[in-house]
Amino acid sequence: MFRQRLAEVESAASKDDCQIAVARAEGLVGGLEALTQGITALQIEQMYLLIENTAIACVTEFELNGPPLSV
Repeated sequence: MFRQRLAEVESAASKDDCQIAVARAEGLVGGLEALTQGITALQIEQMYLLIENTAIACVTEFELNGPPLSV
């Protein structure tokens, strides 16, 4: 499920879609953090950093090249 949420960030069609996908991914990680005992604090932090880095790449791509063209 985390990979799916991360893929949604990567494939966002706009900055707004990227922000929505980030919120969903962070919500998933927050839920995992609250509900599971088997995930360490380091693993949670790594997931948040992965989301952040993916979002930065997504937004940077939009800023440099504009939104993707519709097919």
